[in-house]
Amino acid sequence: MRELRTLRFVHEAGNVLFLGPPGVGKTHLAVALTTEAIRAGFSAQFVTVQELVQDLGRAARAGRLAQRLRAA
Repeated sequence: MRELRTLRFVHEAGNVLFLGPPGVGKTHLAVALTTEAIRAGFSAQFVTVQELVQDLGRAARAGRLAQRLRAA
């Protein structure tokens, strides 16, 4: 977590995925990282994998997937 808190992954255009069973704090950690990024002056968005897949699916069906991926 100390490494993630440096936000180096943001500067390197990296991704962070939290995997694990329900109730272990994945959402809490993701929200905390999002908050740190905003405090550091970045814009940020937190979405669940389910929301992301649904959004990308809608964009693909509408013929706008490439445009949606550029906007992410």
